Amino acid sequence: MLESEIFLSNHIRPTAVRQLVWREIQHFDHAFSLADVEDMLPKMDRSSIFRTLTLFEEHSLLHGFEDGSGHHKYCLCMEH
Repeated sequence: MLESEIFLSNHIRPTAVRQLVWREIQHFDHAFSLADVEDMLPKMDRSSIFRTLTLFEEHSLLHGFEDGSGHHKYCLCMEH
């Protein structure tokens, strides 16, 4: 499924920031943190990345969980 179709089918407006974050997190084959995404997008504002990840989690594009050390991690939903 195309990126724009994924966003639209999940009622997410496809902004440039959201598209960029989505493209980068596709590279992860394991759970990742906000810091991991920040490392991939060093010029992007931390709060923009956080808001985007939160939105993706709220719309079931990502699963969020605590990793046991108090850190929040994410992983892609398998259907996407």
